[in-house]
Amino acid sequence: MKYFAILLVLLLLLAGCAAAPAEPTATSPLASVDHSLDAANSYLLSGNFYRFLPYKNFCYKFDHLKSLILYYDCDSGTSGPLCADPDCTHDSPDCSAYVLQGDGLNCYQDNLYFVSKDVSAAQTDPNDYLWKTSLSGENRQKVKCFDFNTVIQEYQPQLYIIHQGQLYLIGYAYIVQGGKGLTRLSVLSTALDDSETFTPIFQLETEADIKYSVRFVGDSVYIFSAVQG
Repeated sequence: MKYFAILLVLLLLLAGCAAAPAEPTATSPLASVDHSLDAANSYLLSGNFYRFLPYKNFCYKFDHLKSLILYYDCDSGTSGPLCADPDCTHDSPDCSAYVLQGDGLNCYQDNLYFVSKDVSAAQTDPNDYLWKTSLSGENRQKVKCFDFNTVIQEYQPQLYIIHQGQLYLIGYAYIVQGGKGLTRLSVLSTALDDSETFTPIFQLETEADIKYSVRFVGDSVYIFSAVQG
């Protein structure tokens, strides 16, 4: 089985078309990008490949059921659900660590963001939502709705990445067009607010399987895709 590799670079912050880009200077847009707003690195745990996020002196991840946000304090060595109540059983919406089908955990500007169902309406609401909390799990706020039909089912997001003030969804879906089965790799951009606009900035459709990885740096996203051929 052979794969053909493609490396694509998309400019996220610079608009317009130009010839070959000039080298960055002290006053160029490339040099002025604030890299403290770049996406935080995440890692895979050996053995189960769950993602965890190191941020400052803590690490964050979901439990294996994706129903709790867990933390690890690198200084003290303490760990557990992200909940300050010592009597909490961590199995209800009253717990600050409790989520439902958690995904897309991000640390950004001293806040945690994650994707989850609304636990108060999970039986009747099929949509997913972006939530924001403090690093201690307190002050949870609903930020944005991901409509089940037009976003979740249509694009089937696999990754949610916050970068330079925007949320990016990496979608990987099997679709049918003209009677042919296709694989579609998509990158969508949306604001960190309650807007309902999701803008596709990249899309690759092929009859072959796609293996991919993405990396967000400064004003660009690097997409490495390997297409079976």
